[in-house]
Amino acid sequence: MFSKLVDAVSETSARWVSYLYIPLTLVILFDVIMRYLFGSPTSWAFDAALHLDSIPFLIGGAWALKVGGHVRVDVLYNRFSPRVQHAINIFLYLFLLFPICYLLIKNGAEYALESWSAREVSRWTPLHPPIYPLKTLIPIAFVLLFLQGIVELIREIKGLLKGGRS
Repeated sequence: MFSKLVDAVSETSARWVSYLYIPLTLVILFDVIMRYLFGSPTSWAFDAALHLDSIPFLIGGAWALKVGGHVRVDVLYNRFSPRVQHAINIFLYLFLLFPICYLLIKNGAEYALESWSAREVSRWTPLHPPIYPLKTLIPIAFVLLFLQGIVELIREIKGLLKGGRS
């Protein structure tokens, strides 16, 4: 039940935020046209593109973990037996993924709270859009990644206990 719920949240949230790549593409296209055809770059496109790209990047992390989409050095990993691969994954979840998630949830929440209390805005463009909502996504994204990590850890332990079969 827990695994199915977390998988569904990871997949659904990633699917929804992936639609932000459509306006991101349009913003970049518009800015390129304005810059190179009309010699008049926009003042807002940088911030818009940064925000539109950051959201799927952050929220999609849990889904990427679910589907095995994170970067992995496969040179040696693929040569190991499935049982050893499960053991490596368990070790990495426990001693790398979970501590990093913890630090980014804790520090990201503090970072977001400071940003909200200051009503922080971007200084990159003259429009100065608010960035505190975007910073709020940092701890949220790592909570999602942490939860998906728990699900994947359970799967790895089951695979290890089954003698290496997933």
